[in-house]
Amino acid sequence: MSTVHFTHEDIARTRLVPTIQPMIEALFALDFLVRGPGRPRPGGWAQHARTRLAAPPAVLSDLERTVALGAELMPALYDPHAPGRGLAAVGLQDTRRPAEPRAVRPELPRALAALADVHRSAIAPYAESVRRLHQHTRRAFRRLIADHGLAAALEATGDGARWTAGTLTVDDGADREIVLEGQGTTLVPSVFLSRGPRFFSWPDPFSGRLTSVLVFPVCPHGRAPEALVKDDDRVPTPLHRLLGRTRTAILAQLERPKSSRELSEALNVSATTVSEHTSVLRKTGLISTTRAKNTMRHVVTPLGAMILRSPSAPQRTWCAECAHRNPAPLLRTA
Repeated sequence: MSTVHFTHEDIARTRLVPTIQPMIEALFALDFLVRGPGRPRPGGWAQHARTRLAAPPAVLSDLERTVALGAELMPALYDPHAPGRGLAAVGLQDTRRPAEPRAVRPELPRALAALADVHRSAIAPYAESVRRLHQHTRRAFRRLIADHGLAAALEATGDGARWTAGTLTVDDGADREIVLEGQGTTLVPSVFLSRGPRFFSWPDPFSGRLTSVLVFPVCPHGRAPEALVKDDDRVPTPLHRLLGRTRTAILAQLERPKSSRELSEALNVSATTVSEHTSVLRKTGLISTTRAKNTMRHVVTPLGAMILRSPSAPQRTWCAECAHRNPAPLLRTA
């Protein structure tokens, strides 16, 4: 059990991560696939991911060793300076110089490369579903903190977390006492973590200060992956028939703003094709376009977003236990 001691300053500095940390998700997705249930799960993600990751034994052993490294990888996976990237997502390098030289275990770069492969194969095809689940969880926790305070949010990270008089205990299999040194901690939701919250801490190699994260499951019952839908399958067939496959694909891409060039690369179509289709979508009020120098950026309008909504989008009620769980548990007193 991890026992984490909070001062008033730690409470003031504790925060919710602003965006997805994809390599942390890759680590827990791999853990789910290697150590999780072997039987098929609803939703298709586990079956798709295991099929994509099926490989010769040498590669499979790399994946198993990566799971075994676990906490040792966390300093490379979490990047507070560029949330959502991590060293594995930027070529396994960091140009900053550590405060003190440190030895790097030879298996770590190989493990990070394996996680990058896991992300590309098993998570990237479901990027929009993962983003929606994270967005919903962050929104719920922001409300929880505003209405009931940080202690309630910490206990809501899972049944293994308990707050008592300035101390958080996390039943994560560890046996340690942690003093946050006034740095606070960061709450990081994970779609793929399924065995309760886990606390990680390490001295930052660049500043020497303690860095810590509390990773907690979007669904403590391990069912969040059942809500994942491949990006290619999110838009219903009738919309293809109404708008055409290319215009529908462009509309789906523009739930987040993109330039014409980004659309061309994402959909593997010519710039001329993108221009023709975005012009039609703009004239029908489904997207809006702004110009910055020589770059055209497009984004879906509220009308376009309403049309995109479909039954295949991630469901908030995939887990009946979560649907009926009190989002603001009463603080326990010992």
